[in-house]
Amino acid sequence: MLERLLENWLDSVNERAYQAAFCQLLAAQGYRVLHSTRHMSIEFGKDIIALDKDGIPCAFQLKGNPGSRLTLTQFREIAEQLRELVTQPIVFPGIPNRPHRSFLVTNGMVEEEVQRAIDDFNRGLLRHGYNADQGVRIIARGEFLDWLIQYGSSVWPIEISPLNALLEILVKDGSDPFPLKNLHTILMGLLGLGETKSIRSANILRQRVFAAAVMTTLTLMNFEKRDNHFAIVSAWTLYAVYVHAACSRYRFSIKNGEPAIKIARDAILSSLLRLLREINDRIDKIRKHTPSDQITLFRMAQVEPPAITDFLLLPGRTLLVASLLSLLRMWCEEEGWPSNESFDAEAVLESVLPVPMTGIEFWGEGALPQILVHFWLWRKKDATLWPERAIDHLLRQLLSHATSEGSNGFPSPYYDYEDVIRHVYRPFLPSMPDALERETFTNSSYVAEGLLHLLVRTNLKSSCKINWPEFSRLMLMEFQPEEPWQYCLLNSERGKVVSVQVSPTKEWEALKTDARVISCPSVPTTLLEDKFLLMLFVIIAPHRLTASVIRHLGYKFCDVWFLGEPIQ
Repeated sequence: MLERLLENWLDSVNERAYQAAFCQLLAAQGYRVLHSTRHMSIEFGKDIIALDKDGIPCAFQLKGNPGSRLTLTQFREIAEQLRELVTQPIVFPGIPNRPHRSFLVTNGMVEEEVQRAIDDFNRGLLRHGYNADQGVRIIARGEFLDWLIQYGSSVWPIEISPLNALLEILVKDGSDPFPLKNLHTILMGLLGLGETKSIRSANILRQRVFAAAVMTTLTLMNFEKRDNHFAIVSAWTLYAVYVHAACSRYRFSIKNGEPAIKIARDAILSSLLRLLREINDRIDKIRKHTPSDQITLFRMAQVEPPAITDFLLLPGRTLLVASLLSLLRMWCEEEGWPSNESFDAEAVLESVLPVPMTGIEFWGEGALPQILVHFWLWRKKDATLWPERAIDHLLRQLLSHATSEGSNGFPSPYYDYEDVIRHVYRPFLPSMPDALERETFTNSSYVAEGLLHLLVRTNLKSSCKINWPEFSRLMLMEFQPEEPWQYCLLNSERGKVVSVQVSPTKEWEALKTDARVISCPSVPTTLLEDKFLLMLFVIIAPHRLTASVIRHLGYKFCDVWFLGEPIQ
């Protein structure tokens, strides 16, 4: 059955949708994938650049022929690209100066006339002095499918629950949020995170890592067709974090998962760039008919008519997109700006994303990761005290809701924006389930401590003093997993919820010492070293934004620090 599902996927996707899976298959065979095209700051003229296990450079040109054939007419259209693929040397840092191998990849069949044309093409190369190893080789549907089966379904767990979870995802139309709980079930099985017996060799772990990558790609089939960028980002983020969990649990070096994680990160960045391009295109269309300010245009670009209910989701969607684009900007500023002649991502982000994004709705504690990442971008662009005052405002808003008489408090980070909207508009949505109907969050918070410590770091002692009486009335909540690797799980059955109430008084120096602590003993060290992946993880799983993680990310993303040296 899995083989049929993989075959159906291969016959349904274009080259953009199968690119990540193909990179994972190369890595599974010992290739070192150096470049997977996503409009890098330097264009290398090849879709994928890799070194094979013998260190020989390889260049791959991808072609999408889902459920069809690569025809002679299509081959003639790309013949010049293939000539450049072979004749232009690979220019990439770390690539040895030696002849490379060239591959034409398609997920369709190849007509006999095309095979003959490629033979003629290669003979022409020989006449021009190229050796036989430099000719174009074809990787077509049959070989591609064999790889998928070998590296994708061969280690599928015997339990029925992962298969049911996979089938439930495949019937989704792709326009809704990605069902992370289903992917959690699949990854738990494939990566051995739900098993009592251990994975005893690094080789077996690597096999499972690549199999999980193939299946993650399969789950995204309908979401790719709908250009559901956040769903793609969510799935690859969860996959990469679960690879960290598997390496941590079985005490194998993260190097066993690094090739797969790198490819997942590239897929995430590609989706964020496509999101940026889509928002920019929408704003360009709106601007022609409704000239307006940057913030209004950005908000209008989030509306997807004609659904009336879309306006109910608009505040949450606006905040989410602002947070993703804020993270994209900081990511590219640190690791390099992608661009090409037709799309300057840096300039487009400057014109599209308002900083600060005023009117952000703090709808619940689950919104805090999104707000913080946008705040940290604001902090980088604004040297005044306004960003710090915004932290103070957030904390006061949270404390007021949690401690005021008659208030039910902010929903905990275990509830998302749709849960909140359904609760607020329950008289008008009687058929929709209300997850918050019997919940109360009075005098408790999962995020208040971390938020207070961010304020302490700004050295606004008077603000902290004003906030302390209400803060000391709270029960500070936190889930502590049994083992660090369990932090990476969407749901962890092993651990405990700890609640603490602080003293009504505390010395300022002691509070500053608490705020200096950036260690996170409950999080795998390897995940802490990738601040962008960790930030994405707490965006899709805000209940993992503990006080220690807030302090850690605040130190990594924000340069405001008026305290002594951080305590690791």
